[in-house]
Amino acid sequence: MARALAAAFAAALFAVCAGAAAQAFPSKPITLICPWSAGGPTDLHLRKVAEIAARHFGQPVIVENRPGGSG
Repeated sequence: MARALAAAFAAALFAVCAGAAAQAFPSKPITLICPWSAGGPTDLHLRKVAEIAARHFGQPVIVENRPGGSG
């Protein structure tokens, strides 16, 4: 009896989960955060990486500069 109930529960759980499909990655623009101010060497390198990543992923890659704290 317990095995039949467990099997029925597993089948119901599988039926619910089978309908869920993952979205293609990335499905929206990607944001890279640069912890240093704009125009520095780190910012320039990160922007070049973002350009290459945008070609690879087929989505825009945005570099956002957020200086402050220990940056």
